[in-house]
Amino acid sequence: MLDAPPAQWVLHSDADEYLWGPGDPSLPLAALPDKVDHAILPTIERVHIGAPDPDDILAGRFRRVGHGADQQDAIDLIDGDAARFLRHGMAGYAGGKCFFRAGRALRAGIHTPDGADPVRMQELAGWKLLHFDGLTPASWISKKQHQIAQQPEWRSFPDGHVATRNQLTAAHAAGGDRRQQAAVCRAIKTLDPVRAERLDSMGLLSDARIDLRAAIAAALAGLTVDLSSAAFDAEGLMIRPRRDLQWVKHGVRGVVSRLTGQPPGP
Repeated sequence: MLDAPPAQWVLHSDADEYLWGPGDPSLPLAALPDKVDHAILPTIERVHIGAPDPDDILAGRFRRVGHGADQQDAIDLIDGDAARFLRHGMAGYAGGKCFFRAGRALRAGIHTPDGADPVRMQELAGWKLLHFDGLTPASWISKKQHQIAQQPEWRSFPDGHVATRNQLTAAHAAGGDRRQQAAVCRAIKTLDPVRAERLDSMGLLSDARIDLRAAIAAALAGLTVDLSSAAFDAEGLMIRPRRDLQWVKHGVRGVVSRLTGQPPGP
């Protein structure tokens, strides 16, 4: 709205990411000391225990990031073959995202603001970012195909992104075969009960829930929303390779990386 006051804090959040915490996040943000430029939200990532609920694209449990070499070794044993697709237990990203103060020498970044000083960061206590990493199996595959189309150097991703590289390799190998696509997604995003129980015993699963239907009904009385996978997937997602300077940059990075054997530059 044109008469709205200037924003005090900014958060870069995608369509498959939701804030989760007690009450109004503006209150703990306002309570932060002035020396804090950005407040991090730890990410927890949705997983399915068994088959996804076809009637609710937001159903499932949430997986926490694993930390420490000893814990990571134990997690890798639990994840088995799926471990090659995960980083700190996450199929997406493990580093969280940040609110940052408007009006300071900071620029919006995807995870943290550009120009941020880590010393001026603090965790926003009690708050998490729920990452659905593709709201349905079909949309997750679509995300991977989109990434393959937009980043032609994906085969040369450095070892720090080996989990993503392995995901893209599997999605590329599946091609247009829907059964193979579903199998790739299931291997990465679904936990069997035994694996879930073992991760739960380590404190790595959460039952965070959001009731989007109730929130929409409260804000927009009379509006009904179909949150089924069938309704969501029926909309379709357009995938097109980049044809701008960013696409050229990615292409050049890939060629240089393959010629030199070095990871792609920034």
